[in-house]
Amino acid sequence: AEFGILFEYRQNGQFCANHTLGIPKSFKKWLDDQGVFTASPRTGLGRMDALRKVVNIMDVKSENIYRTDDPLRYATADLGGARSFVAIPMLAGETLVGAFTIYRQTVWPFSDDTTRHAQMFAAQSVIALENARMIKAMLEVGQ
Repeated sequence: AEFGILFEYRQNGQFCANHTLGIPKSFKKWLDDQGVFTASPRTGLGRMDALRKVVNIMDVKSENIYRTDDPLRYATADLGGARSFVAIPMLAGETLVGAFTIYRQTVWPFSDDTTRHAQMFAAQSVIALENARMIKAMLEVGQ
C-alpha cells in the first residue's frame, strides 16, 4: 500500500480521519477540511459501515459512483490518486469504532493474505482506541 488512514467512527455513517500515513497532501487537506463527514453507502467506507465486513475494491475509478458527484470518492480517487482500496472494520464486540483503510495508486487488488494482516492490525488498533477512550474518561472524571 502507498498510504493508509485510520478513521474513527462517530455514528450514523460519520467518520473522521484521525491518523494517516503516506497520504498525498491534497487528500490530507481535504480530510482535514471535512473534519467529521458522512460516507455515502455507495462508497467503500459506507459499504463497510453497512456490512461490518471487509470491503476490497479492485479499482475505485471503475465503479459507477466515480461517475457521480460523491465527494469522498472524488477525494479518494482524484486527490489521493487511489485505485485499489481495502476498508477493514474496527469492531469492539459488535460496535463499529473505526475503519482501517489502505490504498494503492495502481490497480492491484489486495490479496487475502494482505487483508488478513491488515485485519490483525485493525484489531490491535481497536484495543488502543478503547484504552485511550477509557483514559480520557477517567481523566475527565478526575478533574
